[in-house]
Amino acid sequence: MERTGLHRMNAEIAGLLEQKLGAGGDGLAAKLRQAGYRLPRPVRRAGRQLMAASQKSANPRLMKQIDQEALRRAHRRCLTYLRRIDPARRRARLRAEALLDLGTKVAISAALLIAFLMWRGFL
Repeated sequence: MERTGLHRMNAEIAGLLEQKLGAGGDGLAAKLRQAGYRLPRPVRRAGRQLMAASQKSANPRLMKQIDQEALRRAHRRCLTYLRRIDPARRRARLRAEALLDLGTKVAISAALLIAFLMWRGFL
């Protein structure tokens, strides 16, 4: 695999990370670091493989050590996961989780307030 093909793979993954997860930064390494644990472990591992191959590709002798098939699998794994993400659905789920969390806290606070008022004899 040529350096340009590897660069294209990394750029494609970086673009999807920015588009689907809102990960910022320059390059794949920064975007993977920012996406962090929002990515499943196998996808993070595949991204790290792509980054390592990119670093090795800077040296022509090390370029020969890169396993082409493993890189294709890593690229495919990242693409498969990132293409399935729907940003609008993800935002809606996060919003629903935040509202559920808020509602739970309000209900617990109200229950504690009622229990306190009953204990003090106001109710």
